[in-house]
Amino acid sequence: MNKIMTLEDLYSFYSQRAESTEEHLAIAVTVPGRLTYEEDTSQLGLTPVVLSACHTGKNLNQSRISKEAMEDALPSFRNRPILGYIWKDEDGNPQFDSHNMHQDDDGNIVYDEKPIGHIRENSDVHLEYDEENDRYRVIADGFIYNDYTDAVDILKRDGQCDVSVELSVLDLSYSAEERVLDINKFVFTGVTILGKDE
Repeated sequence: MNKIMTLEDLYSFYSQRAESTEEHLAIAVTVPGRLTYEEDTSQLGLTPVVLSACHTGKNLNQSRISKEAMEDALPSFRNRPILGYIWKDEDGNPQFDSHNMHQDDDGNIVYDEKPIGHIRENSDVHLEYDEENDRYRVIADGFIYNDYTDAVDILKRDGQCDVSVELSVLDLSYSAEERVLDINKFVFTGVTILGKDE
């Protein structure tokens, strides 16, 4: 099994076996979220952003994270990197892309995306109730580095971007009866800013 996969891949892996499991795995998976740019010049060289990250309950990809599991993982989001892969379109405009990576000659995963910011050490990482969808969403704040890349220019232009939050799953189980993958224990490992045309 690949170390890095989407939750759809992970769901497919277990649903094909149609049996319950509670293995301890170090598998990186991704779930969607959103990053919003905030105009603030009080921190020299740093641009504040707010993440509305993954949520509790069942996802469209047939995975499920309980409120308790999410609360246990919240502290692990602090000090994690905000990543991005930036390229220029045919008009020369910088754009974010996706989870860009490749394998080296030895089959090791090499990340092409680079750290362009971080979740603050004292970030107020918390759950916020989404009344419309009856679930809790992870909220965290961080910084994007003003220098070294075009990341801040893209955020100023677009205002907000989709993101993919990366989790390292430590414990999961598959319910064959409900056909859902329960992520019981995990840590946040980072978040990647996505382009509009991923």
